[in-house]
Amino acid sequence: FAPLTVPTKFARLTGSWHNRHLSLETYRYSHPDLIHLSLALLQEGEACRAVTLYALPRPSLALPILGLDYVGFGGQLTLAALDLAPTEQAFWERQAKPLLTALQSDREELIARRLPAFAMNVFSDRPLIVAAKTQVGIERAVRHACTTLNHYREWLNQPEQTTHTQSDRLRNWCQAMANNKKESGALGQMFGTQAQAYLEDYLFAA
Repeated sequence: FAPLTVPTKFARLTGSWHNRHLSLETYRYSHPDLIHLSLALLQEGEACRAVTLYALPRPSLALPILGLDYVGFGGQLTLAALDLAPTEQAFWERQAKPLLTALQSDREELIARRLPAFAMNVFSDRPLIVAAKTQVGIERAVRHACTTLNHYREWLNQPEQTTHTQSDRLRNWCQAMANNKKESGALGQMFGTQAQAYLEDYLFAA
């Protein structure tokens, strides 16, 4: 992975929420088999309150789209969303589905959350969308993220080609993420009008 330059206006947003002083720092990386990997960290001082990470594979590859969104305030993990959205179905059935199924079966102390409407047609049929109120649950959710990232790294070592370009699926996923009204609304409260431009014109630009 090699770091890419993030435009100054999007690299670091500052704002506040309920008298909390917050910043949103964004990093982007290149990789031979990815369009890019993006990482956004919501910070309150030295504390990280939310992590958004996604890997967008090149359209010639069968790799799924890796998406992770973890949010934590007040000692609880209020959201842990983790998915491998299919691009080529055959690869997903063979590689990603067993992994997500295993994560779904290991949910002790994790609280199920509903799939949001914006994700209905772009997420896989086995996303892990949960919350955690205990240390055991939080640690389990973090382990699930590490497991998924390790598998994705292995797939990147020997990426499979796809028989059909996956540009449409990649574009649809990005557009759905940019149109997440709940996230854009929350970021708007924290960072003002620049938040929508950040989501649509940079973070999830199709």
